[in-house]
Amino acid sequence: MCVDDHSSDKTSDCILRFAKENSRIVYTENTRDIGQGYSVFSGIEKAKYNTIVIMDGDLQVNPKDIKKLYQYMNKYKLDFICSKRKTRQDRIITKHIPSIMGNTLIRVLFGIDFTDIGSSLKIVRKENVIKITPFKNVHRYIAILLHFQNLQYSELEIEHRERKEGESKYGFIKFMRVLFEILILLRETKKIKNKKKEEAN
Repeated sequence: MCVDDHSSDKTSDCILRFAKENSRIVYTENTRDIGQGYSVFSGIEKAKYNTIVIMDGDLQVNPKDIKKLYQYMNKYKLDFICSKRKTRQDRIITKHIPSIMGNTLIRVLFGIDFTDIGSSLKIVRKENVIKITPFKNVHRYIAILLHFQNLQYSELEIEHRERKEGESKYGFIKFMRVLFEILILLRETKKIKNKKKEEAN
């Protein structure tokens, strides 16, 4: 499933070309820019299978690592698995440092042990993810929201490659936006906790 969030480049031409060669590739395009979080959930809702691989299309993640994560997930009977970038191939000041700051802040606030929340490659179960209420940048926090469902998970190191195509929008300005998104995250995790208590009673 490839979701094009109304991009202005030649993304659609490229994907449609591959889709003609491989019928398993499903392409869907948003009629307007709705944001990555909603786009990811749009793809998940339309997916036919329960096991979902989530990743960005910027080529910084090697698709070969999907197999490694999938095998590890099945071996240890996990509900989901997240990647962590072994060696970051990003600019230290504008991307790496803000990422470290964001990871540290979220770990402290939510009491979780994820070390690389921003790493895009994740394998999850559709039955668990569809319980999450989507918002604009929810894709960044899927692992956290799944964590509060009391699911079994792990992190596994993957290769991280230098970005050659497209332009990253992450930086200190985006980090400041994360502070506002944390308020949404606090609300959503509280809802999950309350629901778990209700189910337990």
